[in-house]
Amino acid sequence: RRYGSGMGNGLRIYVRDYQPLLKELKEKRVVTIEDVRSGAGYAFDPFVRGLLRGEHVRSLALLALNTSSRSLGVMIVATRRRYAFSPREIRNYRVVAEFLAVSAMADFLRQQHDIVQQGRAALLDAVTDGVFMVVPHGKHAQVLTVNQVFTRQFEVAESAVQGKPLASLIELMAVPEPVRQDLREMWLSPHVQDPGVYSGEFHLIDSAGRPVDITWLTRPVYREGVVLGRIYLLHDVSPERAAARLRADFFSRVSHELRTPLTSIQGFAEFILEVSGDQLPDLAREYTEIILQSAKHLKTIFTDMIEISRADTGQIELHKARAHLPDIIIDAAARLEPQYKARKQR
Repeated sequence: RRYGSGMGNGLRIYVRDYQPLLKELKEKRVVTIEDVRSGAGYAFDPFVRGLLRGEHVRSLALLALNTSSRSLGVMIVATRRRYAFSPREIRNYRVVAEFLAVSAMADFLRQQHDIVQQGRAALLDAVTDGVFMVVPHGKHAQVLTVNQVFTRQFEVAESAVQGKPLASLIELMAVPEPVRQDLREMWLSPHVQDPGVYSGEFHLIDSAGRPVDITWLTRPVYREGVVLGRIYLLHDVSPERAAARLRADFFSRVSHELRTPLTSIQGFAEFILEVSGDQLPDLAREYTEIILQSAKHLKTIFTDMIEISRADTGQIELHKARAHLPDIIIDAAARLEPQYKARKQR
């Protein structure tokens, strides 16, 4: 009244000295103080006493603003003369307090909803993969949300697809027509509430002329055991595959380059042992045999490196054959025998 509406917003009244009052208010929902000046009942701190004295307050009625699960605040009714609030007045004030509590809770929930929505949007935009989610709409799937990565990947405006059918999103994606046809078949065939998990991949050329490999995965989104919709994740695997190809090429080149001199070393060692092995001193023969075995061992290692690099890029060819597992174990143990005996292991 004195300073204009809203002038006191933000002034803090600390509640640490009012625990008995708050306890009683929680239990009874209404507390009345007939004379704040009498000193009986509750002692107010200097700040609150100053406020009450400044407005000449004598009597107070405090009503809790509560919902079933949350305490939202307190509504205070004050008089400038000593006054005993009647039960009817208290009932009327409680109706007002309940209305204010509902309004305050609605505001709180709106704020929480906005915060959650903003958080979800920020989370989706922070993901490095393209993401969109669809929900049921009649017999079809409707796009609920898409993130910025997806809109950049496939040159689709968010406003153009949000709330539209999934088929419309597929039509607007910047992909070759054969890929679009495949996506229609794979994305539109399962129902939105299908509990299955599906995946695949496709290839395209981006606007800069670079080849791009995209893998995708779609899975259901649940709430309390009920499928609400489906989420789609699209990941650009081009950098990983380019690195894998580069690594495989490097291993292959190095292995081939090193196998050439090793073949010579192995051939010369075999030639020496075959032609003049009996004429060599024992020590020279022993060293030559070590050279031969080491060359064979290194060739095996380089062959394994080539096979591993081929496996990394999906180019390995497997030749299946029957094998006797005990023989494999015995052979491996025999090759390791010098090492475990030197360590006095069994």
